[in-house]
Amino acid sequence: MWERESRLNLSVDGLVRIREVCRQRGLTLVVETPLPHLLGGQPDDLAWILDRVPAEGTGICIDTSHCSLGGFLFEALERFGPRLVHLQISDNRGTTDDHLPAPGLAPRPLAAGTLGAIVYPVLKFIFPPPRARGRAKGAVLAARAGELRAGSGKVFPLGTRPAILVHTPDGKWRAFSARCTHLSCTVRYREDMSMLFCPCHDGRFDLTGKNVGGPPPRPLPEHTVVVKGDEVYVTEAEVG
Repeated sequence: MWERESRLNLSVDGLVRIREVCRQRGLTLVVETPLPHLLGGQPDDLAWILDRVPAEGTGICIDTSHCSLGGFLFEALERFGPRLVHLQISDNRGTTDDHLPAPGLAPRPLAAGTLGAIVYPVLKFIFPPPRARGRAKGAVLAARAGELRAGSGKVFPLGTRPAILVHTPDGKWRAFSARCTHLSCTVRYREDMSMLFCPCHDGRFDLTGKNVGGPPPRPLPEHTVVVKGDEVYVTEAEVG
């Protein structure tokens, strides 16, 4: 298997060549945000690639369905807004790449930076990202106890990463990193299965975070949960 950096470099080489062909034909190269489990599908990797492709004649298409599946839609808008030339708006209920109907937005005369400045605040107003309230350093208010019935769960932001809080069928509270240990897609709680499920490659974790099905090679890192009255706080686990 190729090393990750070698694969990223090959992506850069390919895009640079395609960009040159586009320039010869008076076209703009538009790079779409990939699915989160694919090469370049994580914001850091895509930024690494784009930093090495000349900005002139190159733009980015943010696919909201892809980014939402990875849990970083607003991060992508923040980071790649200055090079945004196309916004593919669709929905997926946060579980699969359904591309449910929604209008695409293909700007013509607008400069990429202007478009980013317009679209990002509008989307943040319509779909504000959830904000977790901190009670102490390293701890966030993930939910109210009455918000989640037994046998349900919710994804919430913990620092800069998604986490998942589960109210187990037997009434216990558990919290884990919501990034699948396979390729970092966002896991969800499946009530019909009573387990954590990754929609990208059918990864499955039990309610202790143990990987029990599909390709994930490791358990999900577990976080600390503290219930104070009606408030459920989660503290991120320290990784050694």
